[in-house]
Amino acid sequence: LYETIVSYISKINPKSIIIPEGNSGLSEVFNLATEMRNDIKTICIQQGWSPFVHNGFRNMHFDLFISWGRAFTLALEPFNKKQKFMSIGSHILDVKTSETEKDSVSFFYQGEDLMIKKENNNEFFEFAIYLTKKYKNLNIIIREHPDHQIESKLKRRLLQYKNIEFMNPSDFSLSDVLLRSKIVVSFFSTVLFEAILYDAIPIIFNNINIHNPVLDLAEMNMALEVKSLNQA
Repeated sequence: LYETIVSYISKINPKSIIIPEGNSGLSEVFNLATEMRNDIKTICIQQGWSPFVHNGFRNMHFDLFISWGRAFTLALEPFNKKQKFMSIGSHILDVKTSETEKDSVSFFYQGEDLMIKKENNNEFFEFAIYLTKKYKNLNIIIREHPDHQIESKLKRRLLQYKNIEFMNPSDFSLSDVLLRSKIVVSFFSTVLFEAILYDAIPIIFNNINIHNPVLDLAEMNMALEVKSLNQA
């Protein structure tokens, strides 16, 4: 992979390489492939945010890392001594303010991993089903993660309810969903930050009991946090 990228770069001779997010192994390969080229700059643009600074966000050495704001820069600086940061604001260039009716509560599925177990997701969707039954006129939007689809059996169950609809990344932009959202529900997705730009209330569904001591939206009174299905 490294040799392929070196070869490709030598053929196109770019002035700069723009890298989104920057926390993947591929991002580092691009860094290493341009290390001997003083004429090529690597510029990383923050695309997401993790509830903790994992290895992908440590020891970065892009020529420039563009963050959403000073709070994110301050959170990353202690782990990235060689990294130059620039805080410029949100990556959303054009926040649409159309007359789209805010008629929905949106649930952003994040998949299963070391932090989010199957039982956590089960409660997450039980909350969505509870709302469909209690508020018949309320629309519920489910959005799957681009890399994690909901299992077909659960999907069929959700689609039995007339006021549940799916707005997945393949068919709808994030803006399409947020424009319609009164409330956005997720475990720790970056969409909780983005919801605020669209005047939607973020609800942190924290039955996984994770805490972000640096950028806690609930502690800053910018989101609601629930720690169980009953509390939700």
